[in-house]
Amino acid sequence: MNRAWEDVIAAELALDESSQSQPLLEQIVNAKPSRCVGAEGLGMAAERLADMLSCI
Repeated sequence: MNRAWEDVIAAELALDESSQSQPLLEQIVNAKPSRCVGAEGLGMAAERLADMLSCI
């Protein structure tokens, strides 16, 4: 969470306060490989989420 919050602050210009949907901010934050509990090494959030959902 700390890294995600730091990414949001760093990408403040991408934040659209008038909208709940934040596609530009989402793209910026999720474009970086990150670590995830239960998964080894670095990976992309969308890919890890898709993998987890496919197991359900």
